[in-house]
Amino acid sequence: MTDEKIQITVDKKHLDFLVDLMTKIGNQDNRGTAFPYFYIMRQPRWRVIPEGYGYGETKHIFYDSECCREHETKEDYIKECIEEGIPAKEAYMKAEELQEGWLEQYYEEDNMFLTEEGYNKHLKLNRHNLKDPHNYIKCAWRNPEITDLFKALIAITGVDPEAICHKRYDERKLQREAEKRKD
Repeated sequence: MTDEKIQITVDKKHLDFLVDLMTKIGNQDNRGTAFPYFYIMRQPRWRVIPEGYGYGETKHIFYDSECCREHETKEDYIKECIEEGIPAKEAYMKAEELQEGWLEQYYEEDNMFLTEEGYNKHLKLNRHNLKDPHNYIKCAWRNPEITDLFKALIAITGVDPEAICHKRYDERKLQREAEKRKD
């Protein structure tokens, strides 16, 4: 890669989009995360694990591999079977065939967004397909592609999100100091 300068032609609407995007990135809450950062969508999921393994929240279950149903106790299973019209004797026999295991909660990461606004738009359009989604910020630390992408966008737009973020931080710091002097 050379530092040779070239001139490019970009539609105004595309340049305006990039300038707006870079400004939004600089003005949004980075939640103390180093630049460059991005938002991801996380959703809680559960998976069967051996007893004593796992890192997150775990719970003991009995499960019916035939119907993929899980129950906290065999009695819960029997009760559900009887409510569904299965004779009690058959429900008790089926309960003896239940497998015992542990479930661990983990978070599945899905999709990435450069702005919280982009995340929220996606959520508004797709919430009906999602179960308890929430956003999370990750740093693209030591990721040369993302670093080079942002350097290129800064060169094209003249907007440096990291500088905007630092300026906002400095302004808030000065404001807090001024308020302390008033007291």
